[in-house]
Amino acid sequence: MVDQAARHELRARNKELRHQIDSMLDAVRRQADSLARAKSEVERTRGSGTSGNGLVRVCVDAGGNVTAVELSPDAFKRTSPEALASSTAEAARLALADVRERTAQVLAPVFDARADLPALSELIPDAPGPGDPPPSADEPGWNASILRGADR
Repeated sequence: MVDQAARHELRARNKELRHQIDSMLDAVRRQADSLARAKSEVERTRGSGTSGNGLVRVCVDAGGNVTAVELSPDAFKRTSPEALASSTAEAARLALADVRERTAQVLAPVFDARADLPALSELIPDAPGPGDPPPSADEPGWNASILRGADR
């Protein structure tokens, strides 16, 4: 039989664990909301690049797909087809770099928020940590559950 002091200690630990779990769930919910907003914003992200000679401007969507190519009104007068093709490729590379940078800026807060969440190894003893290599099928017990009694 459990005495009063032990029962009180168990209740206190239970309360502390519930608080910790509630805090973690709140952090996960905030991160999920943040991720949904970031996903939506990334989908709307656009980038553009202009060639160094100013003859070509290329616009791309978040996936790097070209959505527009704008040529200077005098592009055909000022350059050869080869140079115009080179200017177009340059503008496309710059547009892609632009959209990647914008996407990274949108996602930075989401990645930073991961620091608020504990690693699985902090919650469950013997669980793999974020930097641990995946288990090898050659290792004994590689497929054993990390949760005590979960495999019974």
